[in-house]
Amino acid sequence: MFRINTKYRTGRLCSEVSKAFSRYILEHTYSLQVAVAAVAKTDNMDNDINQLYLELDRIKNTEAFSHPLGTLPIIKKEKTSGAPVIGADKDTGEEISMQTYFKREKVRSDKHLQDKIRMLSEMSKYNDKLAYIHMDGNSMGLTIGRIMGSISDYKEGIIARRRLNMNIMNQYVQTLADSKDWLLTRMSDDGIPAEESDRYFQELHTGGDDINLAMNARYSFMFVEHFIKEVSKKTLWNDDRLGMIYFSVCAGIALVSPDVSCRMGLWLAESCCETAKNEAKKPINLINGNVGNWIDFHINEDSYINDIDTIREDRFKTDTNTYLCLRPYCVDRDRSDTPTYYEKFKALCHMLQKGIYEEKVTKMLLDGYGVGMSYMENQLKSFELLGGEIPDSIGKAYVRVAGREGSYANWFDALQVMDYMGKASI
Repeated sequence: MFRINTKYRTGRLCSEVSKAFSRYILEHTYSLQVAVAAVAKTDNMDNDINQLYLELDRIKNTEAFSHPLGTLPIIKKEKTSGAPVIGADKDTGEEISMQTYFKREKVRSDKHLQDKIRMLSEMSKYNDKLAYIHMDGNSMGLTIGRIMGSISDYKEGIIARRRLNMNIMNQYVQTLADSKDWLLTRMSDDGIPAEESDRYFQELHTGGDDINLAMNARYSFMFVEHFIKEVSKKTLWNDDRLGMIYFSVCAGIALVSPDVSCRMGLWLAESCCETAKNEAKKPINLINGNVGNWIDFHINEDSYINDIDTIREDRFKTDTNTYLCLRPYCVDRDRSDTPTYYEKFKALCHMLQKGIYEEKVTKMLLDGYGVGMSYMENQLKSFELLGGEIPDSIGKAYVRVAGREGSYANWFDALQVMDYMGKASI
């Protein structure tokens, strides 16, 4: 879904442009619907925008649903979508639908897209584990609405919107560019020449506060942490009326094998980002009434990826109300006294990396978590009877989390991803 807000000198001009735009969308995307609303301009910008969205909602709720005719029984179906076949791909010979035809023609005519596809293929050759990352600003639309809500004058409103756009470009997008430079320096320290960096890092798409990336998995946590800590220092808005409004971000990291498609990897990363947002927006997790910065992640070893909530309910829940995934984690220092503080998680990963446990002990802990709390407790007692020691510095095996039901495994996340934390090793 996308929205375009424009102003026209006359209603007739508005109507002509809307018709031309709608026809273009129909002819070049095949199945995308367009809803167009228009209202008369007054001297009150805030009122005009509210009326415009009310009119748009009315049109969307009352217009007839329009969609290309489905596949009739006598017509061949495209294997991937089930849509009617209209011909064969001129390069591969595959039988494809009209929608697929439009998409492939777009790729063929766009050198930039072709280069991205080629480089993603290169990444699959050079990395044994990839990370797809999705980062998104928290409640950005609501925050901008709050900023613009009390501005009724058109001149003041236009100035405010331009100021917001400049802040997003100069603060948010620039922080991404600076973070990329920071990462390239880290890669160079690891012996990766600048001309080969595309094999280990790709910016897939950036739109406003929406960021999608692909990279070598061992750089994923350090990059996301660096970006979040830097961007959370920057302000989206600052005036006497509302004070300083800082950027806040949630991130999802999907750690997958190279044979997982980009589409599925990004879908998993977006799902992780959504779970991070849901946790961040719980009233108990708000920081001075504001949404904080959170990170969630998931490791997927299979080419098939299921829904995150389903996976965690089916595979990461053991005894009654005992959960293995303590994640997501909050990056903000205000949450340092909670079990889900990111720095605690990172410190545990580093302690495990330094060899607190032999590999067999690490496996014992993972196996213990997988069976259940009672079994885990027996495993720890046996380990201690044999002369082993669990350092007090890593905390208890299970913890309680405010705002959640049940008990949570304190070490499981770190045991799973400790190889992806800290200094990269390609």
